[in-house]
Amino acid sequence: MCDKVERNGIARICHHHTKSQVQSRPAKCSCYHFLDVQCGTDGRSYLNKCVLACAKPYTGATLEHPGYCEETTNEYDVVGENFDPERIGWGK
Repeated sequence: MCDKVERNGIARICHHHTKSQVQSRPAKCSCYHFLDVQCGTDGRSYLNKCVLACAKPYTGATLEHPGYCEETTNEYDVVGENFDPERIGWGK
């Protein structure tokens, strides 16, 4: 149980009685579903900047350039707003 929960960007930081027990875990992301595709530095295309920011704790990706990445072959390759990082192996 946390004594205090602090939101820092998209991360939740759980503060316990001692500093050695501080835990940090990504918060659940919530982004609007609007198409403004952004190419991440990991070569994945993201639905918009919000989704890219939500994926950053898992991938380390930042914005490479606006638009689709070259590796994106169709709209189904775009990481969407309801991605589940654990399901696709990012949360492990």
